[in-house]
Formats: sequence, C-alpha cells, structure tokens
Amino acid sequence: MRNQGNQGKTPSIQLLIVAAIVIVYANALGNGFVFDDVGQIVENQNLRSFSQVKMAFLKALPFGGAFNEEHAAFYRPLFWTSLFLDRMVWGLDPFGYHLTNIFLHLLVALLIFSLVRRLFKEEVVASLVSLLWALHPIQTEVAAYISSRMASLSALFSLLAFHLFFMSETGTRLKRGGALGGAVLSFTFALLSYEMAVTSPLLMAVLDASRESWGTRAKGPLRRAFRYVPFLVALAVYFLLRFTRFPFGGPMTVRGFLDGFSTRFLSIPLVFIGYLKLLLFPLHLSVERSTFIPHPQTLLDPEVVLSVTVIGLLLFTAWRTRASWPGISVGILWFFTALLPVSNIVPVYNRFAERFVYLPSLGLIMGACFAGSALARRAEAFRKGTVVAVLLVLLLFSARTILRNRDYQDNETIYLATLAVSPKSFLIQANLGNVYLRQSRFDFAFERFRETLRLKPDDPSALNGLAVVYIHRGHLDLAKTVLRAALQADPRSFAAHANLGLIHRQEGHLDLALEAFQRAVALNPGHAGALVDLGGIYLALGQREEAAALFRRALSSEPGFPPAEEGLKETGEPMTKQP
Repeated sequence: MRNQGNQGKTPSIQLLIVAAIVIVYANALGNGFVFDDVGQIVENQNLRSFSQVKMAFLKALPFGGAFNEEHAAFYRPLFWTSLFLDRMVWGLDPFGYHLTNIFLHLLVALLIFSLVRRLFKEEVVASLVSLLWALHPIQTEVAAYISSRMASLSALFSLLAFHLFFMSETGTRLKRGGALGGAVLSFTFALLSYEMAVTSPLLMAVLDASRESWGTRAKGPLRRAFRYVPFLVALAVYFLLRFTRFPFGGPMTVRGFLDGFSTRFLSIPLVFIGYLKLLLFPLHLSVERSTFIPHPQTLLDPEVVLSVTVIGLLLFTAWRTRASWPGISVGILWFFTALLPVSNIVPVYNRFAERFVYLPSLGLIMGACFAGSALARRAEAFRKGTVVAVLLVLLLFSARTILRNRDYQDNETIYLATLAVSPKSFLIQANLGNVYLRQSRFDFAFERFRETLRLKPDDPSALNGLAVVYIHRGHLDLAKTVLRAALQADPRSFAAHANLGLIHRQEGHLDLALEAFQRAVALNPGHAGALVDLGGIYLALGQREEAAALFRRALSSEPGFPPAEEGLKETGEPMTKQP
C-alpha cells in the first residue's frame, strides 16, 4: 500500500502545488474589498495601531469594525492581528490583503501534502489530495474573500499542531517535549483564530487511532492518553474563558441552546449532506446561504431519511475500510468530525456557509483519493481511467475556481452572483440596494429595497435605504415615516438616527437634528461623517468650541477628512486644542 520510493520527488511536488495555486488564484489579486471587508477593514479605524487592535485580545468583538459594541460573540484576536499587520504594510490597497490570503491558502495546502505523506507514506496520493483540496472551487470563499481569513489561519495552526504532535513520538526526550509543547501552542493559536478549531483534538485522535492498523502508533495506552492531556487542558481553559470573560453571545447560552433544539436536531443530517453535495457539485456557489437548509418537522421527512441513510452508508464504509484502506476511513471520519461545531448541534450565527467546510473538505477529498488509489491498483484499465478522471477533475476545478474568483472583484458583482443562487437572501438584496445608493442609481436601489422588505418587512437596513431614496426624491415626510419604522425595528440603528438628523437639519429643526446626531455619535463614536454633522449643528447654534472639538475628533478618526478640516476652519479654532 505504501509508496516510499518517491520521497526524492517531494520538492518537485511541492513546487507543482505552489505553481498550481499561484496560477489558479492569480486573478484574485486584482479584486477589491467586498461584503464584510468594508466594515472590518476599510471603515475600521481600530486597525490603525496595535494599542487599538489589542482590544481584540481583551474582549469578544462583533463581526465588524465596531470594537466598542457591547453585543459581541467572536473572540478571534489573531485574525484581527493579521488584518492589522496587512494594514500596516499595505494601507488600504486590497492587493496586499489578497496576497496574504492566497499565501495562507498555499501554506495550508503544503501542510496537507506533508501530513498525508507523513501518515500514509503515499506521496502521489498526498499530492493529489493537496491539489484537489487547494483547487476545489468551494475554497474561494476563504482564499479569495479577505474577511474569511480566520478559516485559513485556524487551519494552518491546526495542521501545524498535528505535524508537531506526531513528531513528538520520536527523538530525544527534549525534542519530544519541545514538539509536544509546540503542538499545544499551535493548537492555542488555532483557537485564537477561529472557533472551529475546537475539534482539533478529536481530529488528532482520529489520525492517531487509525494508524494502529499499520503499526506506527505510539506504544502504550497510558503514554498515548497522556499526550492528549495538554490539548484537553488548553481546550478546557478556552471554553472557561469563552463562557465567562469572552462570551459567545446570545445563541450560545443554555436558553439559546434549548430554543428550537428539536428543529435543529432534525436538520443536522441535512447540513452534512448539504456540504457533501456542494463538494461533489461546486457549481452554484454563494457567500450567503441562510435560507439553504430547510426546517424538517419530523424524523420521517423524506430528506431526513435519505440524509441519515447516506450518512450511515459512509460511516459503514469507514468501519469496513479501517484496516485495509485507513485513508478512506480517516477521510470520512475527518469530514464528519470537523463539521461538528457548525452542524447545528449548537446554534450558530450562520446555519450554512461555504467557509465552514474549508478544513472539513480535506476529509472527503482524502477519502476519495484513497478510494481512487485502491481502484487503480486492481487493474491497468482502472489505473488509466483513474488518471484521466483525476486530470479532468483538476481542470474543471481550476476553471470553476478562476471564474469564481472574478465574482469577488467588487460588491455589485458578488451580490449579483449571490442572488443568482440565493434569491431569497434579504441581506444580500439590501446590500445590493446600498451599492446602488452609493452609485446614485436610485431606481435600482428602490427596487432592491422593496424586494428586501417583501422578504423581511422590518429589515432596518432596507428601511433606511428606502428612506435615503425618498430623501433624494424630495419626499421627506415619507422618509421620516420609514426611518421611524427602522428605529422601531432596531432602536440602535446608527444610519437611521443619522439620516433622521439630516432631514431635521434640512427642514431647519436644529434642536431635533442635534438630538438625532447625538444619538448617532453615541452609537458610532468614531464615525467621521456623523461627528462632522453634529459639529455642523453646534456651529449653526453658535457653539464654536463644541463644534471645533467634534471636528478634531473627526480628524483624529479620519486624518485629512476634508469636511472636518473645512468645518474647523469655519469655527476659527486652532487645528489642535491648546493646553
């Protein structure tokens, strides 16, 4: 089963993997900032200095740039640190951020090759696993979309932890201890990058246990068990901190877990099969799949029955091949184990997302490659057919990935591509409407906001966008009515308060405008535009010192912001306040 005679080809294979990834992802380097990139990078003033970024180590944060937001659920300090480092080097040039993403994806692919080769001594199969995984179109959501970088960071550290864990079996006591310590540290870094790393010890156990069939497993059950203790301790500390100091957020409470549990439980098989179908047929890709998984009501639902049957057959295959072809068994178990955190066992912020399958997809691809290897060794005809099939799949994957990269070039393109697959996504409908607003294409924006409100009548973003359209059309009374509805749906809507302030100012009601802008600034203290708007009201009221202070705050938040500089000149106050 093992092919140890080709070990000298390793550098050439690694070079091939690097070249393939560079060629296929080259067109992603010209893409811009899209979707959550705008809030997390472009508009995020907290990425300007490490004194601000260090907050990511001290508290849980929301998915966005509002580091002071109280309602937060994510603790990913290394993800934020990576964005900060890119900001320091590249400023707001998206090329550098995309270069980092592709480089991380490349490193993960090389680690996959090394891990599979180390464990199974199959260099050719390891190279195919790495190539098929790296070029699979579903990986574009992580490799070509900057804000999904946490998945590649976490995968990188998890795979490094696996390598070091198995290195800790041999060598001197000092080397073994150093490797094990490095593995625990890498696992910790994976946890600090992305929550999905919590399954890493289980994945490690899957890899470790499967080696028993070919005699390379560490000797002695106590010794084997002891080597897992540091990882379990690190995981326990992580969970303790996440449930106390860095909370997961609303859904990850006891009450949140119990609410809707029966429906979530029935949907678990559908989630696994949904990812399986996407991996097998990666044609219709989407960055927003909140409406993708149905809500079955009974165990006898045909989709539930079919999904459970397929899962059962796969697990049966894993059991039957555990000794003869452990690569198949490991692959199947890896797929299901790695997906556990996002399988709907616990409520998550997104029920289904392509980035969730970034590392889990390795299992299915590994199992398929070892199955193909087993088939190819049965007869020469099978071998030729397998080679042709693999080459064809690699070409198809590469072509689809190159095409998918183009979807991420700008917001309008990615939103239109997403709506072609997920037309019922009110989030994307509203986002596209906001894109049209910025382009002053008000008729297009109006239609998108109306469609959003048809799907979700109380969506604050769509209500606010609709109000902006009304403002530009001169229908101020309609705009105020819609904005009040937006605030009723979300009293903390920064945009609704800010736009209501603009209307009051336009109508000459400075007292109402002052109140609205004060609320907007309280919700987003670093927003330069809102600070300037509030400063303008104070200036109109004759309160020059208060106005100047706000203009200075705006310039501190966004240096060189022209409206703030002009406002400060109008006050007659100095650029910096004298001590």
